Amino acid sequence: KCLDFSIKEVRNRILGYINEQLERYDVYGLELDFTREPYCFPYGKQDCEIMMSFMRDVKSIVNNISNKRKKEIKISILCQANPVNAYHNGFDVFSMAEESLIDVVVASPRWKTINTDIPIELWKKALSKNVEFGCMQQLLVSAYQFGEQHTSNVSMAFGQATANLSRGADFIY
Repeated sequence: KCLDFSIKEVRNRILGYINEQLERYDVYGLELDFTREPYCFPYGKQDCEIMMSFMRDVKSIVNNISNKRKKEIKISILCQANPVNAYHNGFDVFSMAEESLIDVVVASPRWKTINTDIPIELWKKALSKNVEFGCMQQLLVSAYQFGEQHTSNVSMAFGQATANLSRGADFIY
């Protein structure tokens, strides 16, 4: 139930779409959401090197458009709250940052669950100093996917945002 990124034609389709959107619209950034649907590979066939190659291609497209327009276009990724989970889904976010393939990382729980224990200190220690790090703030929450849903109240939202910022997040998403 995914677009299998191990198939070159799938990657080329996504890259073509990214290029078309960047050619068509004058944007300041590109956001790739690998949080809500992180399954770019069939289960058990996650491949960080394929995803690294894809991200290098994305960076090349972004650089080409940036140079044409003579303006910076940042690349942001939304990924799993825990970098180990991200890695096991095929996303070596730390290597992406080390190679300057991304400018912004937003860690997030998937769907409407709430995660008050995103390992912010680990993320900040391992990411390049040139990469901004943010935490996603969920307003509609449940303890687990398909669980009973509740809406955060103002105190809950401010509390979680304050906790994430005080632990080192650069911003709240």
